[in-house]
Order: sequence, then C-alpha cells, then structure tokens
Amino acid sequence: MELFIKRFIDILDETVPVTLVHTLIEQPLGAVIHDHYIKIHGRLDLANDESPYVEIEIYPYESRYIHALFGITYPKAGIINETEFIEKIKQEHEIQVEKVISIAEEDNFYYRVYYEEQINVPENNGEKDQLLKKLISKIKERLLISGYEVGNEE
Repeated sequence: MELFIKRFIDILDETVPVTLVHTLIEQPLGAVIHDHYIKIHGRLDLANDESPYVEIEIYPYESRYIHALFGITYPKAGIINETEFIEKIKQEHEIQVEKVISIAEEDNFYYRVYYEEQINVPENNGEKDQLLKKLISKIKERLLISGYEVGNEE
C-alpha cells in the first residue's frame, strides 16, 4: 500500500507539482489503535498564487482499499470565464461546490469543489499504473475546468 501511495505522489508531482506531503496520526489518549492518513497539496502553477490547487486526503484502510477525499480550490483571478466554469461544474455529478466570499472584500472570492472516491487497489502493477493515471488525469481535468492556463499571469 505504501508503494502505491508513493507512486501516486510521484506521478501526481509530474503532472501537478506537489507542494506538501504530510502523514498524520490521530490516536486519542488511552486508545489502543489509531487512524492515520496522508495529506497531499498540489498547485497547478507554482509561479502564480491565483492558480487552482488540490488538497487530497488518503485514508488507507486495508491492504488493498483506500478512501480518498479531494478538495480543489479555484481563486477568482484563476477563473477565466465564471459562467462557463459554473456550467462545467454542474455537469460533474459526483462533486459538491461552494462559493466562499471574503468578508473584507466582496469582490474577492473563490470556489471550493469536493469529491471523494473509494479505491480498490489491484494486485497487478500494470493495473495499478492504469488506475493511477486515471485518477491523476481526473484531478488535472478538474483543475483545468476554470480555464486557467499554466504560465498565464494576470
């Protein structure tokens, strides 16, 4: 399982630069067992703070089963056409969307998109690679929904 997650992070980093990988262990005082998960942060364009970014939490439960939570943030300046963006988001049935407006400035806002996946990790390495490529291409496609282009500076 650890090798699968490491491979996921490596391939993701080639597509969407990974800026943070953090393993968290939650064990209440006096507990015999604990929960742990891996938190990953990746930004579409490291040179621009207004580019969309993804936060992923991976919960490995069994030897071949993973629960993954995905949160994608689209800053206002990174959305090229808000109307088209909203239409594209509505076409995605498995995601939840919220618009977050800044208290200080009503003009400053961003969208958060959430979705989750239950992942059964195959034993075959070829099938694992196909699964990883599919997961990562879905992440990249969703990051690009806003119309943002890497290297595009406002």
